[in-house]
Amino acid sequence: EIRCKKKASKALSDWVIDCQDLLTPLRLLRNALAQRLLGEEYDVYSPHLREAKKIINEEVGSSRDRLADAMIAAIAVCHAHADPNSHRTVLPHLTPELDFALKECRQSFHWAIAKAAKKLGVNPQSTSPIFAHLTRRMAAFNALFDIGDILLAHLKKYSWELESFNEEAKQGPCNCITSMYHTHLKMRWSPWLWHKPDSYRLALKTSVGMSIASLFISIPYLWRISQPFGVWPGLTIASVNLVTTGSSFSKAGDRLFGTMLAAAYALLVTDLFPGNSDLVKIPALTMFTFILIYLRGNKHAYANTYAATSIGSMFYGSVKNDFDFDGYIPKRIELIFAGVVIFSLVEFLLFPRSSRKVVEETSFQFFLTMNSFLKQAVKCTKLMETYVCELGKSSSSDYAAELFRNSIDPFHLDKLSEYHDMLQIQSSKLKKEIDSSIEEPHVGLSTPLHPESFRGIVREQFNSEIQAFILIDSLKELAGHYQQEGHPAREFNWPHFHTELLQGISETLDYICKWLETTFPDGRLRPQNGNSMKAITAAASFRSLEDVRLQSISKWSNNFQQFLSVEGFDTSDPEAIMTLGITTDCLLELCLRMQKAGRHVEEIVHHFPSTN
Repeated sequence: EIRCKKKASKALSDWVIDCQDLLTPLRLLRNALAQRLLGEEYDVYSPHLREAKKIINEEVGSSRDRLADAMIAAIAVCHAHADPNSHRTVLPHLTPELDFALKECRQSFHWAIAKAAKKLGVNPQSTSPIFAHLTRRMAAFNALFDIGDILLAHLKKYSWELESFNEEAKQGPCNCITSMYHTHLKMRWSPWLWHKPDSYRLALKTSVGMSIASLFISIPYLWRISQPFGVWPGLTIASVNLVTTGSSFSKAGDRLFGTMLAAAYALLVTDLFPGNSDLVKIPALTMFTFILIYLRGNKHAYANTYAATSIGSMFYGSVKNDFDFDGYIPKRIELIFAGVVIFSLVEFLLFPRSSRKVVEETSFQFFLTMNSFLKQAVKCTKLMETYVCELGKSSSSDYAAELFRNSIDPFHLDKLSEYHDMLQIQSSKLKKEIDSSIEEPHVGLSTPLHPESFRGIVREQFNSEIQAFILIDSLKELAGHYQQEGHPAREFNWPHFHTELLQGISETLDYICKWLETTFPDGRLRPQNGNSMKAITAAASFRSLEDVRLQSISKWSNNFQQFLSVEGFDTSDPEAIMTLGITTDCLLELCLRMQKAGRHVEEIVHHFPSTN
């Protein structure tokens, strides 16, 4: 029905895409509200900080509340519009209201930061750079403004007063057939899946396993053993094969366990209550099914479901077996076990793939890719610094013309985006493989992963990838400000400051990566060649990022305070000031995420076998 409603399905698709875009600013808002920068806990009782917070709340409070109300109303309208089955013909036009609320809140926050900065500027001494607390407020409101911008962009796509949902229901069968035809064409001309290794590996290993299982039917000797249930090994193979190895073995174990659980219960009931009375079997079947479904959890849901669906045939046998209860149960266990054995042999010997190895390699490679990303970011800011310095000379116009004539990307930010794409691919792979790698059997041939530590690494690397994405956007916005003649950010040479921050972070992470490469020469986070002591030193090197964060906060505080004292808020660009704060906050958050990932590496190292 939805597919036939072309406009309704398009609206639903657009809203889903925009909701996915909302995830990044929502995570940033959560981080800004739930976390603290280094040293902030020591100044929480500072009278100047309390006064600054009071100023921000007084200046922004009312406009922030109006913005929140407008966004809540916009979300409700977008939900109603995206619902294909909605019967509302007219929805309120909230675009002007949300647009006004965003502009009002942005202006209020600009003046609030100005007053708070002046208040913090008179603070003579502090246990930590108290000026750095403004970055967290900037990050929180910037995330709030991003959410509002995404909602506003979605609202502007439609003419709300004229929008009608009942029109979609009036489409005739011709429109429905046309829509289905276009869908068929899209499916027909979709790219072939052969370039996806996981897809054809799953197809190959399943088909090979089914071919081997078919021997129970095609070979007379095996058929005499398995008849009349020779298809069960093949059904088992077809059911338990999944893309990842760990998940496949987990499902195979669940299927075998569910079969044995149902068989044991059926045998127990028939032994306790002899005879073939339905008065006993039906209540026992009902109670067993209710308990298993009620207690079914997410981790081994398939075992409970399969046991609940098997108990009926366990109690009553099979039509093919003339309801022979005693012969049915052992034969079913035997053939399902045979299917699990065939699956295991095909998985291990013919198509070996280790999710554990993928996680160990990818989590290690992520640190190296992040190191390359930061090195490229240093190159980008150095080019910006050179650009700003050259514009101050007499031949500035010739230099700028030559720079943009030779390249459409003079600051090499596209190269930085390529490194971020690599980070995103690696992070997505880790999220996909982590559960399978933990469930994967190790049978004593390798060291199992420490679940909490590796899950923590995957989580922190995912968060650091998000910060890398925001850093690229911030640098692109700053590059646009630097190209504006007479812009305050260009006059104060902020590129040199960002180069210093990035240089410090990059050098520290480069030192850490060298230790990691020396400790794990095969590129996997695992014990090898008696490297336990060296691994402890490599993991401890992540702690140096804490000093980098403290130095970055101190430099930011001094530089930003000087900028405000020279330029002032009256002549400054509010968006530029916000971008300056967000850029610094991204770098601090990136250091924090890498430092937390290092803590999880330490936990992993502590579980390495002793070298004694």
